[in-house]
Amino acid sequence: ATYTVQIPPASGEAITANNAKTFSLDITDDRLPVLYVEGSPRTEYRFLRRAMFRDHTFRVVGVLRLAKDRFYVQGASREDRYLEGGFPTTAKQLYRFETVILGDIEASYFTPQQLELLEKFVSSRGGGLMMLGGVNSFGLGGYEGTPVGDALPVQISSSDPPYSDERFAAKLSPGGADHPVMRLSNDPQQNKNLWDTMPKLIGITPVEGVKPGATMLIEDKEKGRPVLAVQKYGAGRVAAFTSGGSWYWQVSMPAANEFHERFWKQLIR
Repeated sequence: ATYTVQIPPASGEAITANNAKTFSLDITDDRLPVLYVEGSPRTEYRFLRRAMFRDHTFRVVGVLRLAKDRFYVQGASREDRYLEGGFPTTAKQLYRFETVILGDIEASYFTPQQLELLEKFVSSRGGGLMMLGGVNSFGLGGYEGTPVGDALPVQISSSDPPYSDERFAAKLSPGGADHPVMRLSNDPQQNKNLWDTMPKLIGITPVEGVKPGATMLIEDKEKGRPVLAVQKYGAGRVAAFTSGGSWYWQVSMPAANEFHERFWKQLIR
């Protein structure tokens, strides 16, 4: 952008040519651009989006499906108006973001071309992709055999058990104890204490297991089911968080406790 700063001439001023200065200013947005696509207005969407929105280092754009062809877009700029029609359809549109979060939305919502585009966004462009648990995600959502399903760090099947609304305790997996994503404190013992005392989660999408090469960071304390798994995929990274109820972490803690918010911001970064 080009700006001109000018001061009015003084009374009797003989030379006024030096009263104005024109200069160019480059405006850059260094915030981390995140696209969060959610299939329904559920509690997880509200709490997760708020965790990012409160941090000014994120530029989070939420695309919330209200009906079959109706979407509520939050946080979009004028350049993001194409999102009013739903998920991006071109690489130019999608590559405006560095991370994509897929909430409770089924694979059949996307066209085959969009699923391929999302896989290339990770493998070639080096973007980040995370899928959240829900009744329409992972194997239950029909992602088995799709480019996105192939990229996920968990093994899925269309015959996986249905989503469960159960309340369950989770714990750090052996692979999560020293993983950077799980480091909420630089002191190892304090970090362990934080995770040992975390509240329960509500709801889980059962999956068959974790793929070879992936790392399970959080698991169901009683049954050993994967809750959070991550892996590198091509030039990018993918994560699977099989619960749709991390919001319960927040409501179970005092308002001043930032456990929930810090975890999500660290994972997404």
